[in-house]
Amino acid sequence: ENIKCVGAKQHHSILTPDFWLLNSVFQHRLSLKALSKGRPKPGPLGQDSLHKLREGIMHIVCSDLEGVLVPEVWINVAEKTGIKELRLTTRDISDYDVLMQKRLAILHANGLKLKDITDVIGMMEPLEGAREFLEWLKSSTQIIIVSDTFVQFAGPLMKKLGWPTLFCNSLTIDSDGSIAGYNIRQKDGKRHAVLSLKSLCYSVISVGDSYNDITMLKEADTGVLFRPPDNVKDEFPEFPVSYTYDELKNIIQDRLSE
Repeated sequence: ENIKCVGAKQHHSILTPDFWLLNSVFQHRLSLKALSKGRPKPGPLGQDSLHKLREGIMHIVCSDLEGVLVPEVWINVAEKTGIKELRLTTRDISDYDVLMQKRLAILHANGLKLKDITDVIGMMEPLEGAREFLEWLKSSTQIIIVSDTFVQFAGPLMKKLGWPTLFCNSLTIDSDGSIAGYNIRQKDGKRHAVLSLKSLCYSVISVGDSYNDITMLKEADTGVLFRPPDNVKDEFPEFPVSYTYDELKNIIQDRLSE
């Protein structure tokens, strides 16, 4: 007999009892392992939260990368190269295809290649407090970075963040090292990541800062804006806003303990 998801706001997904049992046991063991290894004691994973895990309520966080955990890559490239037009991000232009076409045209016009960008990325550091926030988050629940960045950009940043799981896109690189194009892994991929996790009976908390995060935040059980620009915050007042990692932790802790 099939059973419905437990604990999520929407209950449209069906899983077999065997899958549900195995997934619940796996999550429970991960939680106990984190506690036994002496990680920072996670607030949500006390006895009450472990009881909730046994009841079938499992959470996962989907977080944007740039602007939430690391600085904006293209703003750093703009500062290094002096090309002001490259400062535009999804905080300014909501259509990602329009934005990327504009970026590629600027790169080609100025003779910039992949190495010029990765050299800048290699010097970038996570935002202050981001690594500690991620460590806390990994000790408290599961986390996936869901980003519109590209695998060719991500390596140095993922290393500095402790290699979290990353869902992103890819670039097409010519033989001379120039960027010929970009490949979106899935249209509206951030929203589809949340949909897929909900179909596995997770209760999803999404964190983002820009226009390209909004569909992910809307689809999640809980959506949170982190340091958004005023135009995004004012246009989407339905989302709680946090400006520090402590504020973000408090929001996530409240959801995990519900």
